[in-house]
Amino acid sequence: MKSEAEENGEKIIPCTWVLRIKRNPTGDVIKLKARICLRGDLMIDDSETYAPVVQWSTIRFFVIISIYLRWMTRSVDWVNAFPQAPLDKPIFMCTPRGFMNKYGKLGCLKVTQSLYGSKFAPRTWYLHLRKVLLKLGFRECPFDKCLFHRPGMLIILYVDDAGIAAPNEESINELVEELRNEGFDLEMEGDFTEYLGIGICLLYTSPSPRD
Repeated sequence: MKSEAEENGEKIIPCTWVLRIKRNPTGDVIKLKARICLRGDLMIDDSETYAPVVQWSTIRFFVIISIYLRWMTRSVDWVNAFPQAPLDKPIFMCTPRGFMNKYGKLGCLKVTQSLYGSKFAPRTWYLHLRKVLLKLGFRECPFDKCLFHRPGMLIILYVDDAGIAAPNEESINELVEELRNEGFDLEMEGDFTEYLGIGICLLYTSPSPRD
């Protein structure tokens, strides 16, 4: 892919392996992760990179409303979230260490999906997900752009970590199916008892469910 990059005068971005041990709030190992990430610090582009994340006051609001209404809560794990968002313009990336390229050492890869490490990846992912949520009938909160709502459902977003609240599991499953039909790959991770590495204990004190 070297020739196309050279003809277009594109900068070839280096990449790096990032290894991580993912743990839950009690310190137990959940996953061993390895990712190829772009060297975003070497990307020269003045385009907008800002992507909002949910505020902690909104997370507390989400939890309180869920308790008050006795709604079910679920945590969502987007499987390799950033690469699920398409790029408006491809990026040319060096061949990752440990892999061979048919063009030899001077070859590169043409990247058409967003990658971790890119300075634009969080914004690209947010805009892609936001577009689909609005299409599915959600409205964006004017006070926090990472709180979305539609009748009978709330969603909060912190980059690729999401929380869903709804009156019953059927509604949540319907939303998951809608998102999968839109091309998203995601998994449910149980109740909203952990978020951003912090344990959350939901205590329901109301004697009976509310309408």
